[in-house]
Amino acid sequence: MNYFVRTNQKKQIQDSPAFQKYVNRIRIDFGLSDTVDDQVIFQMLAELETWTKKGSTVKQSRWFSWHDSAHDHLKEWWASRMI
Repeated sequence: MNYFVRTNQKKQIQDSPAFQKYVNRIRIDFGLSDTVDDQVIFQMLAELETWTKKGSTVKQSRWFSWHDSAHDHLKEWWASRMI
């Protein structure tokens, strides 16, 4: 993920149609205001916990473990979907 952000930083990917399609949804997921610059949001993509930390594992024998995992990762849903 860090490599993706570093290599695409110079290409102004934050102006791409794919990023613009999801940037407002990403703002809502992160709890950011509309005044936050798109470049700042693009830099935040390198720090997504979904991509940088292992997190909890869903276990087949424990149905509610899915809820624990979803709680950890759904806040980064739109950012992960864009990537």
